[in-house]
Amino acid sequence: MISNIYTGSDALLNRPKKEGVKRFGIMGGTFDPIHHGHLTIAEWVREAYNLDKILFIPSGCPPHKEGRKVCDALARFNMVEMAIKDNPYFEICACELHRVGYSYAIDTVRQLEHQYEEKVEWFFITGADAILELDTWKEAKQLVELCEFIAVIRSGYQLDQVRSSLSQMMEDWQPKGIYITHLPLIEISSTNIRMRIKKELSIRYLVPKNVEYFIYQHHLYR
Repeated sequence: MISNIYTGSDALLNRPKKEGVKRFGIMGGTFDPIHHGHLTIAEWVREAYNLDKILFIPSGCPPHKEGRKVCDALARFNMVEMAIKDNPYFEICACELHRVGYSYAIDTVRQLEHQYEEKVEWFFITGADAILELDTWKEAKQLVELCEFIAVIRSGYQLDQVRSSLSQMMEDWQPKGIYITHLPLIEISSTNIRMRIKKELSIRYLVPKNVEYFIYQHHLYR
């Protein structure tokens, strides 16, 4: 089994930080719309793994959403910005919105590494479904060598089983570090929120109040 695939946060917390180097989490996604589940995951990961900041990166043209109409990129960006504005550890990045064509994680990480040079260690935050399909991502082998991953596992997934599957997938890879963890999650999905809006059902408490107001004000997801 590959040695640098870990369960839990101990391996990272026991690793001394390099002097002058920050640890930033990358929270990417369509955020269509952003909801309290996204925010809960980001805050728990930040605290559990002692990250200095979480960078929210709304995707511009996501390749995995091909065939489904995605809300305007600027509207999704605005919703994320207003959802995280009260958390000093959260920051938004527009790098994918200005990119022509599909938004790929490998391009984003390379851009961030160039922008921040050697001052930041990057941790890509993702879910169980995505991490188990990592071999389908563009230049996935190079991606796991560039940044570390924190995979948040929800109910229905076993840590050891996920670790075993990843080890088999990455048998010939050299991942920088992958951390698999169970965190308390709120079972909320953007898909369900869009469905509720279309059916004129309440989305109160599913999204931040200012995001809810923005959605209704701009007649999104009708």
